[in-house]
Amino acid sequence: PVYRMILKNVSCNPKVTHRLGDTVAAGKFRAYSVIEGGLRLKAADSTRYDGWQRWWKPKRIQMLFTLTGSRGTGMVSAEVQNDVRGRPFYRILALDVLDGKGERVVLEGDPTYRVDHGPIKLN
Repeated sequence: PVYRMILKNVSCNPKVTHRLGDTVAAGKFRAYSVIEGGLRLKAADSTRYDGWQRWWKPKRIQMLFTLTGSRGTGMVSAEVQNDVRGRPFYRILALDVLDGKGERVVLEGDPTYRVDHGPIKLN
């Protein structure tokens, strides 16, 4: 469901269709990484919480895939996690246009954030 949500948002975006063309389709390359969430514990210096700090870390999905259009090719990078209500939101959703100029178009999220850490699984 996350891949389809990302593909739908990217293929309907006017910034993407302007750079890649009107007929946009996913390519054969797909890679993803799931970063497990849950309760985290860390030894603390203070005696608060019996010497342990506790916090909740949400589950995240990082995804990369190619997108081809009538005018060019691009690489979509996304990181999605759920908010407090359980709805998905993008930490980053970006398109790297593969035309030799190295143009990066941020569609949603923080422009300084990069999806480049963690193990990647190829499909």
